[in-house]
Amino acid sequence: MSVEPKSYQGIFEELAHLATTDPAAFEQRRRQILEPFMSRPTEGEVSAVALQCAIDVERVRARNAAAGYQSIERILRGSLVALTAALRDLGKALDDMEREAKPAKHAS
Repeated sequence: MSVEPKSYQGIFEELAHLATTDPAAFEQRRRQILEPFMSRPTEGEVSAVALQCAIDVERVRARNAAAGYQSIERILRGSLVALTAALRDLGKALDDMEREAKPAKHAS
């Protein structure tokens, strides 16, 4: 089933209402929204699915919303740091490839 929301604000309001009034319905709706993004992931999306799983585990394990938020923030910060390092390494590798390619062009 495809999720075609009216607006992001509408989804937020719906989820906020369900979270306070019907946690089981909240969980069902949350999964319905996330499923299209997580079903049959490509190789590059596998880490996104793993990240979502880690977030879900922390949400369930948290004593309260604030503790859950702090745990999830740590996970996301770590993921962002790793992504930043990977992008920096990629940039360096591309710079190296470009430097190596320039002498080859002049030799022709």
